[in-house]
Formats: sequence, C-alpha cells, structure tokens
Amino acid sequence: MTLSLREDGGPDAPGCLLRRSYSHETGSVITMDGPRTRLSDLVELKRRRRLEGDQFAFIGQGEVAEAIRQRPSQRRAYLDLLFGIDRYRRKRAEAAAKLLASEEESLRLEALSAELANRREEIAPAVELATEAKTIRDSLEEKRKAYYFYRRKTAEDSLRELDKEIAGLGGQIAALSRWKDLWQHFRGRLLDEKEVVAAEMEKLAREREDLSRKREEIRRSCFASAATVREIRSRQAPLAGEEEALRLRRDEVRAERDKIALREKTLSGELAAALEERDALMAKMEELREAFDREKARKKALSSALSDLAAERETLTSRAGAGEIFLNSCQERMEEAEKALAALEEEIRGMESRILSLEKREKEVVEAHGEAFAASRKTAAALQQARREAAALETAAEDLQNAESSSYPEPVRFLVSARRLGRLQEELAVAAETFSCPPSLSRALEAYLGGRQYWIFVKDLTGAGICIDLLKERRAGRATFLPLEKSRPRRPDRGATLPGEGVVGWAYDLIEPMDEWKDCVHHILGDLLIVEDYSAGSAMAARRVRCPVVSLEG
Repeated sequence: MTLSLREDGGPDAPGCLLRRSYSHETGSVITMDGPRTRLSDLVELKRRRRLEGDQFAFIGQGEVAEAIRQRPSQRRAYLDLLFGIDRYRRKRAEAAAKLLASEEESLRLEALSAELANRREEIAPAVELATEAKTIRDSLEEKRKAYYFYRRKTAEDSLRELDKEIAGLGGQIAALSRWKDLWQHFRGRLLDEKEVVAAEMEKLAREREDLSRKREEIRRSCFASAATVREIRSRQAPLAGEEEALRLRRDEVRAERDKIALREKTLSGELAAALEERDALMAKMEELREAFDREKARKKALSSALSDLAAERETLTSRAGAGEIFLNSCQERMEEAEKALAALEEEIRGMESRILSLEKREKEVVEAHGEAFAASRKTAAALQQARREAAALETAAEDLQNAESSSYPEPVRFLVSARRLGRLQEELAVAAETFSCPPSLSRALEAYLGGRQYWIFVKDLTGAGICIDLLKERRAGRATFLPLEKSRPRRPDRGATLPGEGVVGWAYDLIEPMDEWKDCVHHILGDLLIVEDYSAGSAMAARRVRCPVVSLEG
C-alpha cells in the first residue's frame, strides 16, 4: 500500500511517500521516502503535515482487528483512544478558552492603551516642566560644583592662615610654659626655705624650753642654798666649831652663786638674743607668706589666661584637624586612584602579552580546527550509519513486540497499548516481559506459569486501582495484578537433597529478572526447580521435595 502526501496537491509540490508492505520473511514494513520507519514515528509526520485533527490517524492492523472484534460501544471508546479524539477535543476546548481569554485581554489592552494615551496628553505639560526643571537642575549642579571649588579654595587659604596662627600660638605657649616652669621652680625654693625656717623655729623653741627648765633648776638650787644659809645661821650658835667650815662653805656657795648668777645673766642675754632672732624670723616669714600669696594670685591669673589660650588652641586644633582629615581623605583617594591606574596598566600589559601569544597560537588552532572538522565529518557519517542500523533494530524489535503482544489476552493488550500511547501514566509490566532466560528453559517456564505469565506487575495498590478503573471504564475485561509492595519473594530450598543426575537447577539461579521487578519475579519463580525430564521429576516427587518441579519438556 502506498500513500503520497503533498502540500498543495500538485504533482510538483514537495511531499512525502509512505509505503507499507508485508511478507512472511520480514513481516509488516513501513517506509517513509525510502528509509524504514516505525508506526509511532508517524506522529511527527502528522504534526509537520498539520494532520493532527480527529479526522486522520495512523493505526496498526492488529489494533483495527481488535476494534472490529469489540462491541459497538466498546469500539467507539477504543477508536477514540486510538485516534486521540478525546485529547483533541480537550485541546480544542482549551484553545477556545484561551481564545476567549485572549479576546478579553485584547480588549483590556486596548482600553489600557487609550487610557495611557489620555494620560500622556494630560502629563505633557508636566513633562515639559520636568524638562525645564532638569535643565535648571543641571545648571545648579554646575554652579554647585563651581561654588564647591570656591569654598575649597577659601578653606585652603583659611587653613594656611590657621596654620600660621597655630605656629604663633605654639611660640606663645612655649614662652608661657617656660615662665610656668620658672615660677614653679621659684615656688619650690620658697617652700624649701619655709620648711628650713620652720625647722629652725622648732629647734629654737626646744632650746628655749631647755633654758627655761635650767633656769628653774638654778632658781630652786638658789632657794635651797638660801634655806641652807638660814639653817646654818640658826645653828651658828650651837655650831661655833663648825663656823669656819661653814664660812668656807659659804664662800664656796657664794662663789658658786656668783657663777650661777653670771650663768643666769649669760643665759638671759642668749634668751633675749634668741627672742629677737625669732621675731626677725617671724617677720621674714610673714613677708615670705605675703610674697607667696601674691605669687599664688599671679599664678592663678596666669592659669586662667593659659586655660583660655588652651581652649582657643583646641578650637583651632579641631578646625585644623578637620581640614587635615579632608586633605588626608583626598590624598587617600588620589593614592587609590594611582593604585587602580597601576593595576589597569599592569592588566593591559598582561592582556597585550596574552593577545600576542593567542596570535601565535591562531595558526595552530586553525590547523587543528580543520583536522577536527574532518574528523567530525567522518564521525557524523559513522553516527548516521549507526542511527540507521539502530532504527532498523528498533523496527525489528517493535515488530517482534507487536507479534508477541498480539498473543496477550484482550485486557492485557489494552493496558499495554494505553501505556504505550500515553493514556496511562502508571508504570506496569507483563510478567512474561520482566525476565530473560536461556531458550532451552522457555518451554518449561511457560508451562509452569500458565496464565500467570499474563499477570500485570504494578508498583502499588493505587496503581492497580487506576488500571482496574480504566478497564471498567472501557469495559475491556479483567486482569490479574501483582503490586510490588505486596510481593513475597521466594527462595530456593537449599537444604533439600537433590539427586546428582537429571536436575537442571533452580529457576532463581537460571533466569535474569529486571531489577525493577525482581521481587515480583521471585514471587512466582523463586522456588521453582527445573529437571531434565518427567522421570527425574517423578523421582523428586518420590523424595517428597517441598517445592514446585517442572521438566524441560513442560
């Protein structure tokens, strides 16, 4: 069968040629413009030729035969599924809704455009005013810059004058500091002299007390001598014999008294001289105290003047510090700019050297590009050949799969087709397709599984429920499901005693299940023992082996 599709129907218009042929050796073969293709690849052809509506579809012969065997109501639902009518109806409804929304959005945009036009006319005077304001602002900015530089120049001049004033004040402060040191030195000397005079006055006071004490002792001694004389005179008559001795004693006492009187006179003169010296020292001390008070008042006045000068110096220093900070910030910015300029110059030199090296490598890169382009052409040719071979293999595999699936029960074929066409999102697999085995074991496993080879493996009970609901909705029949979460993998009975001959092995070790469905496969084949013939199986039954046994002959 040949189908020619052209864009405008003319003989010279661009188009494509679809051809379907059937033979016993190759089966059904579909080609498009010569190369072989798959039935599922024709969906892209429908999209390019704008045949995506519900009036045109590519379906297989087996699906047509399946539709013919169904009841009219089931056939209608099955054809809707094959042609994708329900999907196109849904797309048409969605497109109509989008068109309605687009019309509403267009009306809204027109109203918005009119409103914006009116608004533009309204704000046109304001825009002109804004333009004039921008011009004025730019002019003010220029004037502000000029005023800034004028103020900066004025500030720099004032800073220079302040520096001169600060230098003069520094000289005055140094002179005042020298005077302060001089007066402090003189005050220290006066305080030291005051301490010396006070020590001398204390010493003289102690000497005066000693002299007063000695005078009292001499006076008491004189009183004692007078008392002795009176006693001697009273005893003179009875003591005539002792008169001479007493006279001598009297002379001695008189001499001693004269000496004491002379000593007293001398001490009195010394005391008078000490009192005069003390009075002189007291007067001198009063003069020093008055001079100290005058110096203290003068120092206080100087301290007040010095504090005023210090406050003025702090003010000038703060003003000078602000100017110095500004100058330092300007200096730092200039240094940063110089560093950035140096970095840019260094980067430019590096880029120039890199450009020179790249220019040197340009010729080598061009030659390497030519060689790589030639190699890529060869690789592209090999890849195209590999793609053609892969397409041929995929077509053969699809034919084999279609031939194999045609032997499945109707509900199983329906679910597999729905999954393949995207009508069913749940992952599922037919039990017979979830493992591979050597060709010599296929007959034995098929005989052992029987109807279980058409079980449908799903992930969970929810997926099984979705598949059952789809079968009920389409009235496609019934199927048996084995959820992966409910599977109970079985294991070979390694402890069983097996004969040395006639045993092929455990199916657990001989088959290769898919990793995704391994637990489900072991659920139905995990404890199966395969023997060579019926006699070996009978011997195993006689041994009462507690596991299923199947022979290679089935």
